[in-house]
Amino acid sequence: MKIAVGPESIKELFETNNTVEVPNFQRNYVWQKENVEQLLKDAIAAGELGDTHFFGPIVLLKSGANFEVIDGQQRITTTVMALAILRDLLMEKRYFPASETTFVDDYKFLIRSHLFKTQADPKPKFRAGYLIRKMFDEGVLPVVDDRTMTLTK
Repeated sequence: MKIAVGPESIKELFETNNTVEVPNFQRNYVWQKENVEQLLKDAIAAGELGDTHFFGPIVLLKSGANFEVIDGQQRITTTVMALAILRDLLMEKRYFPASETTFVDDYKFLIRSHLFKTQADPKPKFRAGYLIRKMFDEGVLPVVDDRTMTLTK
């Protein structure tokens, strides 16, 4: 078996055409409010210091064109949910401050390529654990029109 170092950031993880999937043999998403709050507080604190947040090791198994999450499911799932909430808030307000162009460019990239299923490519970049997959497929990662970035019915 070949062991290789993979993506070094969440952005790198989702930049490829691969799907990151939590396989059915993994336990369900179990993080409580305290776990989520701590991850978000740590990420916010790092951002306020202009630093990166150490996300911790993630173990993935390359399976064909996809990755299966062996370790790190709770952190990845929480991060995707947090980004989806931020996506929804930004889209609702349509507010992208001109002074934050790097953030806006990075975030628009994440929105267009990772946090939606598009009509042209309805396959999501992230497949949650089997017990919450339906909620993710229908609510967290809705299908959008690629050109207008509006939700499709």
